[in-house]
Amino acid sequence: MRRRRAFTLIELLVVIAIIAILASILMPVFAQAREAARRTSCTSNMRHLGIAMSLYASDYDGLYPAHTALVQLCQFDRAGFLVDDWFNTPLANWARAILVYAKDARIYTCPSNKGVVPGHTLTGPPVSYIMNGFAVGRNEDASPNPAGTCLLWDYRFQMNEARVDPAPTTQGWWQCFFWGWTAHEPRFNILFQDIHVKSVDEKKFAEDIWTLPPNNMFSY
Repeated sequence: MRRRRAFTLIELLVVIAIIAILASILMPVFAQAREAARRTSCTSNMRHLGIAMSLYASDYDGLYPAHTALVQLCQFDRAGFLVDDWFNTPLANWARAILVYAKDARIYTCPSNKGVVPGHTLTGPPVSYIMNGFAVGRNEDASPNPAGTCLLWDYRFQMNEARVDPAPTTQGWWQCFFWGWTAHEPRFNILFQDIHVKSVDEKKFAEDIWTLPPNNMFSY
């Protein structure tokens, strides 16, 4: 009878080592591919929201949605003009205003989100996009450069509130920037007023939202 030869311990260890090496090489590739797919999904969500904004404006004399300015907050994780419980509140907010055009509240969230805003619990459909406060209630034709003016930007976490930021007031504005707090580090997805979405480096985002230099993507 012919004896069947078994693997030796050394051979098994070599095979395991090769598998581990291949896994260490392929896992980052898989992670990058997964994030690329999520970024694409986020881009699609933002475009749909941009179309909803445009449809809203076409029905309201060209104006973007109004947003209640009762709560001004400037904290590490929440800043700008906030309307809590956006889905159920009677207060005007951009997210609820365009829902009838967006059709589906699920497109209000980015698939790359890193959970919920720390210390908060979701009580309704989450939102992970923030509207540029300089566009609130203004005519969609007011910007001299729609292709370079932000309408929405993506945020790292999901939240209960609809938020606008920067949020201009007669006393100035409340602004925030969280270094590295984008869902797609190290870049932000930005929906511009001409309904195209572009990935913007966080350094450029930080400069524009904090200092509002000439030809920035927020103020006009």
